[in-house]
Amino acid sequence: MLKDDRSKIDRLKIKQVQQSLQVAGYDPGPADGVLGLKTRSALKKSQRDNNLSVTGSINQETLEAIAMLESL
Repeated sequence: MLKDDRSKIDRLKIKQVQQSLQVAGYDPGPADGVLGLKTRSALKKSQRDNNLSVTGSINQETLEAIAMLESL
């Protein structure tokens, strides 16, 4: 996989996480695929609220928790 392809996938995943955070009631800022300060802050709040490790980053544990929130 080329680096450009990987960065597009990463941006797409970040955008999906941002949209999921918005649906769950958090404010990650615009769903633009950028892991900026507002997105990291929303991730931390979501992680804290769901008793996860508070990292402000997107990891497997966070992805699974977000997926469960979406299914409610």
